[in-house]
Amino acid sequence: MRNLETVRTYVNEALFFSRSSKLQGKPGLLDETVREAMSLVQANAAEAKGINITFQCEGEVVIEMDNVLIKRLLCNLLSNAVDASPAGFANR
Repeated sequence: MRNLETVRTYVNEALFFSRSSKLQGKPGLLDETVREAMSLVQANAAEAKGINITFQCEGEVVIEMDNVLIKRLLCNLLSNAVDASPAGFANR
């Protein structure tokens, strides 16, 4: 069942990126976007495995970005890292 969900996710991602949509690049707070992505992953997979995700940033970081795409990218990276990490990894 998990493999089916993974395949479904890959297909949805491919369909999303194959559309000819314009990027919605505008100034945004990268540090805030990172924290939002972290909280989404922490609340789901990481918490279940006893993994704590932390982030340190001094001050605000403003860049031109598509907030939705960056958050999706970060969530995918963090989820993959959590999946590949042993349970309780942060406690070692």
